Amino acid sequence: MFKNPGKVSIVVSMAFAIVLAVAIVIGAVVIPDIVGFVVDMVNLNYQTNSIIQDNIDAGNLISNGQSVLLLVVSYLVLVTAMAADFMLFALLLRVCKGKVFTNASVSLIRGVSLCCFFAGITVFVTGTVFRLAFVLGFAAFFLGFCLYVVKNVLAEATRIKNENDLTV
Repeated sequence: MFKNPGKVSIVVSMAFAIVLAVAIVIGAVVIPDIVGFVVDMVNLNYQTNSIIQDNIDAGNLISNGQSVLLLVVSYLVLVTAMAADFMLFALLLRVCKGKVFTNASVSLIRGVSLCCFFAGITVFVTGTVFRLAFVLGFAAFFLGFCLYVVKNVLAEATRIKNENDLTV
């Protein structure tokens, strides 16, 4: 069917990265409404003694200051996600050109890993408002760690490739 199914996978991944970038831009436009909705729901559930207050939020009404914190964290995560998406797109372009085992590719993976670490720490901060954020922050941090391990493997493979290229 296709001469190189790997190239099709790369093109699909690149298309997904573009769709994700558009979704992040749309998210930046609607995030104030989403944060406002979530804050209103939590505050309403707190006032009606709903079981949600014990499981999701910190057990208190969300103040205006905490609402601003949620909005700032949301935008920081969106900016970080956009940076990671651009780096992943650049990495896919390098893979398409056959430039996988290079220091530049290693740097791109390192950058995506650092974005995950930053997003994890940033989301973890909101655990004071939503307990669930502790879990999400840990998940992002763990993903960053996994990517950092992959970066180390790729860096070692790049070093071995460069060493073998010199041995002719």
